[in-house]
Amino acid sequence: MADTPSPHSVMEKFEFYFLGLTFTLLALAVQSFKPSPSLSADVIEILGWLFLLVSGLLGLSKVEWISAMLYTQARLSYFEQARDDLQKAQAQNLPLRDSKDGRTLNPAEMIEKNECTLSDIKSQGNKMDKKHEFKHKGQKAFFLIGLIALLVARAHNVVQRILGSLC
Repeated sequence: MADTPSPHSVMEKFEFYFLGLTFTLLALAVQSFKPSPSLSADVIEILGWLFLLVSGLLGLSKVEWISAMLYTQARLSYFEQARDDLQKAQAQNLPLRDSKDGRTLNPAEMIEKNECTLSDIKSQGNKMDKKHEFKHKGQKAFFLIGLIALLVARAHNVVQRILGSLC
């Protein structure tokens, strides 16, 4: 039976695919550009490039954030496991000793410190998630607007000729 990819790996692959698609479309649009008789079509074309560029830069920023988000998730897991271990030790009345100087530690105090750290990490993670979501929505919106701008710019003269022949 074949292993199914995790949702996380599918999302990462999509992130890279979408990023590559954005820069590929931008490069193709710039390379295939031919000035048109209509200044407005050229302005719309260049705006399309700018929107695709912003979309690509937002995508790069998101990819850069992935490692920071993964680090935060790993820290969260570590401190959640430490909390569970401390609670077990407290429930079983096991003595906790400092590994550096061997002194006895208060489990309740250790749990409280751990909870403060967990709270800070969760807060950081929530902030990162919100920024990531904002960048994701922006990336999609700029991509779509850029793509539409390119389509309008490239179709501008053709539509004018069609409408002109109908009149």
